[in-house]
Amino acid sequence: MAYIFFGNQEMIYNLIPHRGDLALLQSAEIFTEDDSDNGKPYIICQVGLSEKLFSDHFKVFPGYLMAEAMAQAGAVLSLRISQTSHGKAIMPALASAEKMRWLLPVRTRFLETKVWLLKSRGNIYKFKGEVRCNGQLVAFGEFTGALVEQP
Repeated sequence: MAYIFFGNQEMIYNLIPHRGDLALLQSAEIFTEDDSDNGKPYIICQVGLSEKLFSDHFKVFPGYLMAEAMAQAGAVLSLRISQTSHGKAIMPALASAEKMRWLLPVRTRFLETKVWLLKSRGNIYKFKGEVRCNGQLVAFGEFTGALVEQP
């Protein structure tokens, strides 16, 4: 396993446009599965829902925000490994979500997500991800993202 990147919340804010209560990632670490250049990269992120949003609106961590956390992790991963910017301002966009499953209700506002890059072509990236709470798998799915020029 090779270590590529660590980012705290401030560094993540500089990569993806999410702000306020929808900025779910608190930290991110990117690795490759092995030490070779051909190893598939993956990212592990600590996820947190704001105290105000959790206590005022939800008593469980909403499933759609688990999917959003996986998508944000995929966005950070694609931006860190991308070679497509060519000096242009780019931003991540979610293109599709497939095979999403939620296994258990989660009554905490802190989770961990792990997202693997399955394949990429140009500026399109295919991922699989999972969400865990205290080590227990609570959600998983696949999704596709793209890096697009900022308007």
